[in-house]
Amino acid sequence: CFVRWLMDFIFDPSLVLYLPLYKLDGASIKSQDAYGHLCTATGALWRPKGRLFDGTDDVIDCGVATAANFLAGSPHSCLAWIKADAISTTQYIVVKGTSGIAFNYLLGVASTGVLFYGNTAGNSISVTATVSALVWTQVGFVNDGTNVTFIKNGVLMDTFARANSGATNETLKIGSRGSGTPYAFDGLLGEVLIYRRVLTPAETLRNYQMTKWRYR
Repeated sequence: CFVRWLMDFIFDPSLVLYLPLYKLDGASIKSQDAYGHLCTATGALWRPKGRLFDGTDDVIDCGVATAANFLAGSPHSCLAWIKADAISTTQYIVVKGTSGIAFNYLLGVASTGVLFYGNTAGNSISVTATVSALVWTQVGFVNDGTNVTFIKNGVLMDTFARANSGATNETLKIGSRGSGTPYAFDGLLGEVLIYRRVLTPAETLRNYQMTKWRYR
């Protein structure tokens, strides 16, 4: 049932970042996980379904957020609800790191609408599962330490060989790369979740099914 799922979700010790941006307003916000990361929103105006990013310089800075560091080969997962205003440029959704190979991990959308992980768009899901503008979509990935599998609306898609770089103690940012523009996100971000483990297919589907009502 929903109540049982919600309790399990809230108290999951592997949940290292949970930002329900649809209910976090103000310039200073706190993540709703056991770690309580203090984050600073620059721009990214609050809306009833999330934070609106302008595609230029809006960002949510979560600081170093050491609980969200992952060593090379460490499993981790990420989910985010997005509604892009336009997909004509590369846009970063979640970034842990600064630039180049210093990225610990990165979730983004390429100008073609395909998802990518890391610091290139080479590891992308199939063109039949691209992200469309003006449509709420849950996107994400699971990384078992060796391979990355992309997620769209709760369903695991294509898998690619790609381990995270292992960079640690870098800034965690939402909606922009660590060193700033370009590649800023343009649109609404509803919520962001990061786990220090691999989510199962049943878990990703359940999360989608339990949250999709909010983004209709």
